[in-house]
Amino acid sequence: MGAAVTEGDLLEQAGKTLILFASIALVTLLAFLFLAMFSYVEPYYSIPQVVDGLVPAVALSVVALIVGTVALVASKITSVTKINPPPQ
Repeated sequence: MGAAVTEGDLLEQAGKTLILFASIALVTLLAFLFLAMFSYVEPYYSIPQVVDGLVPAVALSVVALIVGTVALVASKITSVTKINPPPQ
């Protein structure tokens, strides 16, 4: 049987997953944007069209990065308060 999973462990795992997703997505999107700007897309798409198309994905990645960081910090705070409860 597996060990019991605590709320802090779930928050930590969710935070790490979101940060990993956001990091991979941002690097991929920025690389695509770099390649689009320095390739021959100008006859087909203008650079503002490419940027406008990537804005929602970049915004989602930034939100995932922020939420992942908040979840990771929250998991550490809850684990510290469980180890060292406040004095009564």
